[in-house]
Amino acid sequence: ASTLALREAEAAGYSTQAAVESQLIAQARGRPVDELEGVELQFRLFDAATPAVQQAFLVETLDSMANGAVRRDVGAIARAWAHGDEAAVQAVLAEMQADPAPGARFMAEQLIAGRHAAMLERIEYFTQQGGLPLVAVGSLHLFGAQGLIEALQRRGWRVTRV
Repeated sequence: ASTLALREAEAAGYSTQAAVESQLIAQARGRPVDELEGVELQFRLFDAATPAVQQAFLVETLDSMANGAVRRDVGAIARAWAHGDEAAVQAVLAEMQADPAPGARFMAEQLIAGRHAAMLERIEYFTQQGGLPLVAVGSLHLFGAQGLIEALQRRGWRVTRV
């Protein structure tokens, strides 16, 4: 489902090579680059979902592709990010969180919010290693009560938008 949605986004003109993470890695110029999480962890999230949830996620993704929702949502997130429109990103996230469909619940609760605890641990680990790490995550991970910004603030970090 994720691969199909990614291909749909590419068909709409969005390139993974132009993604923020890809651009940051290209600009690292020999500086160390590490991951908050690896692909293996992400696959484990999918494996942990029940077969019924996995099937619902696939069916909902196919339906979203057919009705244009994938392109609409990807476009909305990209435009919001490009314009620094935090409210628009939060609106997309709130819409996802309010969707009662099983696949949507899996996306909001597991693929987004469910990854934050491990991300927070890695961010704090990197800060303890000395220096000032640059951390890049998808915009949907930043906002909301369960987002990384509020979670870091609850842990005593000062978060400044740049």
